Amino acid sequence: MFYIDFHTHQASDSNNVLAIINQPLDVSNPIPRKHYLSYGVHPWEIKDVDEQIKQVEILIQHPNILCIGECGLDKSKGPDLKTQELVFKKHIELSEKYKKPVLIHCVKAYSEIIKLRKDLHPAQTWIFHGFNSSESTMKQALKAGFCFSYGLALLKPNIKMQKAFLNTPPDQLFLETDDSHADIASIYTQAAAIRSINEEELCNQTITNFNRLFNHTITTKNC
Repeated sequence: MFYIDFHTHQASDSNNVLAIINQPLDVSNPIPRKHYLSYGVHPWEIKDVDEQIKQVEILIQHPNILCIGECGLDKSKGPDLKTQELVFKKHIELSEKYKKPVLIHCVKAYSEIIKLRKDLHPAQTWIFHGFNSSESTMKQALKAGFCFSYGLALLKPNIKMQKAFLNTPPDQLFLETDDSHADIASIYTQAAAIRSINEEELCNQTITNFNRLFNHTITTKNC
Protein backbone atom coordinates (compact mmCIF):
# COMPACT_ATOMS: atom_id res chain seq x y z
CA MET A 1 0.00 0.00 0.00
CA PHE A 2 1.01 3.62 -0.52
CA TYR A 3 0.65 6.18 2.25
CA ILE A 4 0.34 9.96 2.29
CA ASP A 5 1.91 11.41 5.46
CA PHE A 6 0.33 14.83 5.27
CA HIS A 7 2.42 16.50 7.97
CA THR A 8 5.69 15.27 9.41
CA HIS A 9 8.98 16.56 10.75
CA GLN A 10 10.83 13.42 9.65
CA ALA A 11 12.00 12.64 6.13
CA SER A 12 11.11 9.10 5.07
CA ASP A 13 13.22 7.00 2.70
CA SER A 14 10.40 4.52 2.23
CA ASN A 15 9.25 4.02 -1.34
CA ASN A 16 5.64 3.61 -0.22
CA VAL A 17 5.34 6.92 1.66
CA LEU A 18 4.82 10.40 0.23
CA ALA A 19 5.34 12.96 2.97
CA ILE A 20 4.92 16.70 3.32
CA ILE A 21 7.81 17.65 5.59
CA ASN A 22 7.46 20.66 7.86
CA GLN A 23 10.98 21.95 7.96
CA PRO A 24 12.53 25.22 9.11
CA LEU A 25 14.62 26.36 6.17
CA ASP A 26 17.29 28.99 5.80
CA VAL A 27 17.01 31.07 2.64
CA SER A 28 20.62 30.21 1.82
CA ASN A 29 19.99 26.45 2.00
CA PRO A 30 18.79 24.61 -1.11
CA ILE A 31 15.36 23.04 -0.93
CA PRO A 32 15.55 19.23 -1.35
CA ARG A 33 14.18 18.31 -4.75
CA LYS A 34 12.97 14.87 -3.73
CA HIS A 35 10.71 16.01 -0.90
CA TYR A 36 7.51 17.99 -0.65
CA LEU A 37 7.58 20.58 2.11
CA SER A 38 5.53 23.05 4.08
CA TYR A 39 6.96 26.26 5.44
CA GLY A 40 5.73 28.96 7.78
CA VAL A 41 6.25 30.65 11.13
CA HIS A 42 5.06 28.42 13.96
CA PRO A 43 3.35 30.52 16.67
CA TRP A 44 5.98 29.39 19.19
CA GLU A 45 8.75 30.77 16.98
CA ILE A 46 7.43 34.27 16.31
CA LYS A 47 10.26 36.79 16.70
CA ASP A 48 11.07 39.40 14.05
CA VAL A 49 7.72 39.32 12.26
CA ASP A 50 8.60 41.40 9.20
CA GLU A 51 11.81 39.49 8.53
CA GLN A 52 10.20 36.10 9.11
CA ILE A 53 7.28 36.81 6.79
CA LYS A 54 9.68 38.14 4.16
CA GLN A 55 11.55 34.84 4.33
CA VAL A 56 8.32 32.86 4.13
CA GLU A 57 7.31 34.71 0.97
CA ILE A 58 10.67 33.95 -0.66
CA LEU A 59 10.57 30.26 0.16
CA ILE A 60 6.95 29.41 -0.57
CA GLN A 61 7.41 30.29 -4.23
CA HIS A 62 9.45 27.10 -4.65
CA PRO A 63 7.28 24.41 -6.32
CA ASN A 64 8.29 21.77 -3.75
CA ILE A 65 6.62 23.76 -0.99
CA LEU A 66 2.99 22.70 -1.19
CA CYS A 67 1.58 24.26 1.98
CA ILE A 68 2.06 27.44 3.96
CA GLY A 69 2.57 26.59 7.63
CA GLU A 70 2.40 25.21 10.05
CA CYS A 71 1.12 28.50 11.37
CA GLY A 72 -1.84 29.43 13.52
CA LEU A 73 -2.87 30.20 17.09
CA ASP A 74 -1.81 28.62 20.37
CA LYS A 75 -3.27 29.78 23.67
CA SER A 76 -0.90 27.62 25.72
CA LYS A 77 2.45 28.87 24.40
CA GLY A 78 3.98 31.69 22.39
CA PRO A 79 3.45 35.47 22.32
CA ASP A 80 0.13 37.15 23.05
CA LEU A 81 -2.83 36.10 20.91
CA LYS A 82 -3.03 39.48 19.18
CA THR A 83 0.52 39.08 17.87
CA GLN A 84 -0.13 35.48 16.85
CA GLU A 85 -3.26 36.54 14.96
CA LEU A 86 -1.32 39.28 13.14
CA VAL A 87 1.27 36.75 11.97
CA PHE A 88 -1.39 34.21 11.03
CA LYS A 89 -3.20 36.77 8.89
CA LYS A 90 0.04 37.53 7.05
CA HIS A 91 0.31 33.82 6.20
CA ILE A 92 -3.27 33.90 4.94
CA GLU A 93 -2.44 36.84 2.66
CA LEU A 94 0.47 34.87 1.20
CA SER A 95 -1.74 31.82 0.82
CA GLU A 96 -4.19 33.78 -1.28
CA LYS A 97 -1.46 35.53 -3.27
CA TYR A 98 0.42 32.33 -4.17
CA LYS A 99 -2.61 30.03 -4.19
CA LYS A 100 -1.29 27.53 -1.65
CA PRO A 101 -3.26 25.88 1.19
CA VAL A 102 -2.64 26.78 4.83
CA LEU A 103 -1.56 24.11 7.32
CA ILE A 104 -2.81 25.17 10.75
CA HIS A 105 -1.40 24.62 14.22
CA CYS A 106 -4.22 25.16 16.71
CA VAL A 107 -4.27 24.79 20.48
CA LYS A 108 -7.41 25.88 22.33
CA ALA A 109 -8.24 28.37 19.57
CA TYR A 110 -10.54 26.51 17.19
CA SER A 111 -13.37 29.01 17.56
CA GLU A 112 -11.06 31.95 16.82
CA ILE A 113 -9.63 30.32 13.69
CA ILE A 114 -13.05 29.22 12.42
CA LYS A 115 -14.30 32.79 12.91
CA LEU A 116 -11.32 34.16 11.00
CA ARG A 117 -12.12 31.97 8.01
CA LYS A 118 -15.76 33.03 8.08
CA ASP A 119 -14.76 36.69 8.28
CA LEU A 120 -12.03 36.59 5.62
CA HIS A 121 -13.68 34.28 3.05
CA PRO A 122 -10.38 32.91 1.69
CA ALA A 123 -10.33 31.00 -1.59
CA GLN A 124 -7.58 28.61 -0.47
CA THR A 125 -8.13 25.51 1.66
CA TRP A 126 -7.20 25.57 5.35
CA ILE A 127 -6.25 22.27 7.02
CA PHE A 128 -6.21 21.71 10.79
CA HIS A 129 -3.18 19.52 11.39
CA GLY A 130 -3.25 17.06 14.29
CA PHE A 131 -6.95 17.75 14.77
CA ASN A 132 -7.87 16.71 18.29
CA SER A 133 -11.24 18.13 19.25
CA SER A 134 -14.89 17.20 19.42
CA GLU A 135 -17.35 16.24 16.71
CA SER A 136 -19.24 19.50 17.23
CA THR A 137 -16.05 21.53 16.64
CA MET A 138 -15.27 19.42 13.58
CA LYS A 139 -18.74 20.07 12.16
CA GLN A 140 -18.44 23.82 12.75
CA ALA A 141 -15.09 23.82 10.94
CA LEU A 142 -16.50 21.63 8.18
CA LYS A 143 -19.26 24.13 7.49
CA ALA A 144 -16.61 26.84 7.20
CA GLY A 145 -14.72 24.81 4.60
CA PHE A 146 -11.85 23.24 6.56
CA CYS A 147 -10.07 19.95 5.95
CA PHE A 148 -8.62 17.84 8.77
CA SER A 149 -5.40 15.91 9.28
CA TYR A 150 -5.47 13.36 12.10
CA GLY A 151 -2.43 11.85 13.77
CA LEU A 152 -1.10 10.09 16.83
CA ALA A 153 -4.20 10.83 18.89
CA LEU A 154 -5.99 8.11 16.90
CA LEU A 155 -3.78 5.54 18.63
CA LYS A 156 -4.99 6.64 22.06
CA PRO A 157 -8.34 5.93 23.79
CA ASN A 158 -10.06 9.23 23.04
CA ILE A 159 -13.73 8.58 22.31
CA LYS A 160 -14.55 12.26 21.72
CA MET A 161 -11.86 12.76 19.08
CA GLN A 162 -12.43 9.35 17.48
CA LYS A 163 -16.10 10.22 17.01
CA ALA A 164 -15.03 13.42 15.25
CA PHE A 165 -12.73 11.40 13.01
CA LEU A 166 -15.39 8.79 12.30
CA ASN A 167 -17.78 11.49 11.10
CA THR A 168 -15.30 13.52 9.07
CA PRO A 169 -16.25 13.22 5.38
CA PRO A 170 -13.72 10.99 3.58
CA ASP A 171 -12.91 13.67 1.01
CA GLN A 172 -11.93 16.13 3.77
CA LEU A 173 -9.39 14.08 5.71
CA PHE A 174 -5.69 13.31 5.80
CA LEU A 175 -3.39 11.40 8.17
CA GLU A 176 -0.03 12.41 9.62
CA THR A 177 2.81 11.52 11.99
CA ASP A 178 3.70 15.12 12.99
CA ASP A 179 6.90 15.27 15.09
CA SER A 180 6.70 11.66 16.30
CA HIS A 181 8.73 8.71 15.06
CA ALA A 182 5.57 6.67 14.57
CA ASP A 183 5.12 4.56 11.47
CA ILE A 184 2.47 6.19 9.28
CA ALA A 185 1.20 2.71 8.41
CA SER A 186 0.21 2.15 12.04
CA ILE A 187 -1.90 5.30 11.98
CA TYR A 188 -3.63 4.20 8.77
CA THR A 189 -4.30 0.76 10.27
CA GLN A 190 -5.96 2.27 13.34
CA ALA A 191 -7.82 4.88 11.28
CA ALA A 192 -9.23 2.20 8.97
CA ALA A 193 -10.32 0.14 11.98
CA ILE A 194 -12.14 3.13 13.53
CA ARG A 195 -13.99 3.79 10.27
CA SER A 196 -14.58 0.05 9.64
CA ILE A 197 -13.11 0.23 6.14
CA ASN A 198 -10.32 -1.49 4.26
CA GLU A 199 -6.92 0.11 4.82
CA GLU A 200 -6.22 0.19 1.09
CA GLU A 201 -9.47 2.07 0.55
CA LEU A 202 -8.33 4.68 3.07
CA CYS A 203 -4.93 4.97 1.36
CA ASN A 204 -6.59 5.49 -2.01
CA GLN A 205 -8.93 8.11 -0.55
CA THR A 206 -6.08 10.20 0.88
CA ILE A 207 -4.24 9.97 -2.45
CA THR A 208 -7.37 11.25 -4.18
CA ASN A 209 -7.66 14.06 -1.63
CA PHE A 210 -3.99 14.96 -2.09
CA ASN A 211 -4.33 15.09 -5.87
CA ARG A 212 -7.41 17.29 -5.68
CA LEU A 213 -5.93 19.68 -3.13
CA PHE A 214 -2.63 20.18 -4.97
CA ASN A 215 -3.75 19.51 -8.53
CA HIS A 216 -1.42 16.48 -8.77
CA THR A 217 -1.76 13.13 -10.48
CA ILE A 218 -0.10 10.88 -7.91
CA THR A 219 -1.12 7.22 -8.22
CA THR A 220 0.10 4.08 -6.50
CA LYS A 221 1.63 3.09 -9.83
CA ASN A 222 3.77 6.15 -10.39
CA CYS A 223 4.89 6.80 -6.83
